[in-house]
Amino acid sequence: VKMLLCLKHVSVAIPEFKCLDEDEDERRTLREVMELISVSTVAVQAGSGQSVLSKSSAKCWVTGEMSHHDILAAKAKGISVILTGHSNSERFYLERLQYALSSVLPAAHVMISEVDSDPLEIV
Repeated sequence: VKMLLCLKHVSVAIPEFKCLDEDEDERRTLREVMELISVSTVAVQAGSGQSVLSKSSAKCWVTGEMSHHDILAAKAKGISVILTGHSNSERFYLERLQYALSSVLPAAHVMISEVDSDPLEIV
């Protein structure tokens, strides 16, 4: 996801998986969990996707942003969440939208802003 959207960072929430090892609960590391998870369905929604994604049966959601409690609820249902940032999730679509609009409005000059950027910065 980071590579496709040309991002340095994304936020990831992965459901907790526990295993019993000699009668003790032991939390697995993120790497161990990733090796166990086999995702066959991914739902993608630009912007803030909770209202749409909550109706999906996908085991992984990719969206721009979600509330803390919605992420906890997704994890409790065994759903992984990847957040790209609200603006970043929408910006990826702009070139396709530009092409589509130019196709149906050939007389119009459809432009994508060159100065628009995510208003938040990770420091």
